[in-house]
Amino acid sequence: MLKWLLFIVFTIFFHAVPCNAAPPIPWWFSPTLGFLDLHAAYDMEHYPRADVERQEGDLKLFRHRGFLNVPLSQSPDHEWSISASAGLEDTSTTAVLPDTLEPFPGSLWNLRAGSTYRHRLDNAWIAGGAVSVGSPSDKPFHGFDETELQASLFLRTPHKQDNAWLFLIHFSNNREFLNYVPLPGIGYSFRPSRDFHAMVGVPFAWIQYAPFENVVLNASYFPLRHVNTRLNVRILPKTWIFGGFQWTGNRYLRADRKDTDHRLFYYEKRAEGGFRLDLAERVQLFLSGGYAFDRFYFEGKDYGDRGRNRLDINNGPFAALRVNVAF
Repeated sequence: MLKWLLFIVFTIFFHAVPCNAAPPIPWWFSPTLGFLDLHAAYDMEHYPRADVERQEGDLKLFRHRGFLNVPLSQSPDHEWSISASAGLEDTSTTAVLPDTLEPFPGSLWNLRAGSTYRHRLDNAWIAGGAVSVGSPSDKPFHGFDETELQASLFLRTPHKQDNAWLFLIHFSNNREFLNYVPLPGIGYSFRPSRDFHAMVGVPFAWIQYAPFENVVLNASYFPLRHVNTRLNVRILPKTWIFGGFQWTGNRYLRADRKDTDHRLFYYEKRAEGGFRLDLAERVQLFLSGGYAFDRFYFEGKDYGDRGRNRLDINNGPFAALRVNVAF
C-alpha cells in the first residue's frame, strides 16, 4: 500500500502540469497518513519559435516551475504540511493583444504558498482542508486584483473494505467558471484489486491501472479542460519510458488590464513521450518531448470570451526536463 501511495503522490505533485491545475485529489483522499517526506521538484519546458497567426511575428516560450512541500507534523492519524511554488513563463515575442493593441507580457509569474492538513477521526473518517494564496500575474502581488485565493475542505468516509465515499468543497477566485462560488463535489473511491484504483465522481475522475508488473496507466480529469493520460513502462530496474496526452490551461491576472474581471487564459493540447531515470533511491530525472497543438491565449471573463484579445500560436514541438527529490 505504501509503495502505491508514494507513486500516487509523485504522480500528482510532480507531474508537469500548469500552476492553475486541478486539486491533488488522490493525496487528499488517500487512506494512509504519516508518510509525507520533504519533496522538491523543478520543471523546465522549451517551446521553439512559432508563428503567431494574423500577426507579423512569432513567439518563443521557456517555462520554469519549482515546488517544495515540507511536512510540519505527522503521525498515523494526522498530517500537516506547508508548500510553496514558483512558476515563470518567459516569452520572447513582438505580438500584441489584438483588440487593445497592448504588448504581450514578456514574463508571466505564478507565485504561491499554502498549507494542507488531514486528520483521521475516531470513526476512521479522514477530514482535512487546504488553503493557498498566490499571484499568477505579470506583476505578482501588484494588488488584490492580482491575488489568487483557494480553499478546500474534504472528507473521506470508508465503505466496504478499501472503498470510500469522497466529499469536497472547493473555493477559488480564479477558476475557468463560477469564480467566488464554493463548489461541492462527491465521488467514490474503489479498489477491486491491488492493480486497479479509481476515484470517480462529480466533478473529478482519477484512475490508476497496472495490468502488468512493470506497466502503469494513469488518467485524470478535472473541469473544465484539464485532461491528463499517461502510460508508464519500466524497461530496466531504474528506467521507465512513458507517453501520454494532456489538455491543460493557465489563467493569469494581468496587472494593467482595464477590466479587473478579465483574465489572460492560455490553453494547449499536447502529445508527449520520454523516459524517467531513478538516479538514486529518491531522486528522479525526467526527459521528454512532444508536439503541442491547439495553442492560444485570450483575455476575457471566461471561456465564452475566447475570441477576445486572442493570439493563436502555430503548432510545434517542445522539450521538457524535470527533477524530483525527496528527503
